[in-house]
Amino acid sequence: MSYPVYTTDALVCSSVFSNGSDRFYQLFTERFGMLYASARGVRKESSRQRFAMQDFSLVRVSLIKGRMGWIVGSVESNGNVFLNCDKRHNRVTVINIVRLLRRYVQGEQVLSRIYKDACVSLKTATKNSVRVCKQLEDVFQVRMLADLGYVDTKTLIKDIVESNDFNVAFSYYNKEEHAHLIESIMDEVPILSHL
Repeated sequence: MSYPVYTTDALVCSSVFSNGSDRFYQLFTERFGMLYASARGVRKESSRQRFAMQDFSLVRVSLIKGRMGWIVGSVESNGNVFLNCDKRHNRVTVINIVRLLRRYVQGEQVLSRIYKDACVSLKTATKNSVRVCKQLEDVFQVRMLADLGYVDTKTLIKDIVESNDFNVAFSYYNKEEHAHLIESIMDEVPILSHL
């Protein structure tokens, strides 16, 4: 019996070794949301997936939905945002964005806007200043939480949340107006979170 193969873009959020040369991945995909997939023989020297499926990598992956869960088929690397970072604050921003995804995005549900925002913010964070990285993180966090239903969109940050394009939303960000408001929202979110 053959299983259908699904090809999608994904961000490798984390990975864990299992059974010697196998690896278990947490992938945030454009088409399926957050999912867990296994890959066999990844640690072998002859494996093509060995370098493509590192943490913080953007990949185009073929996934097979088997009886026991998702299985990684072929992988095409689109770069590793962590390795592309110039400075420490850039790497910290990349780690914080992926941590947010791992904390709040649960289960297989289509979240294409959050995926696109994550890709744009991760790529932008690799080469910017500390101030810009902090603002990127704030804007991404508020948009993601609004999409997941944690933040009321009728607040002063309406322009940031409702814009379809992340870069346009980022241009609306005004540190004087929004910094305190976003900070107060972030203080309330852990209380509202299911985690």
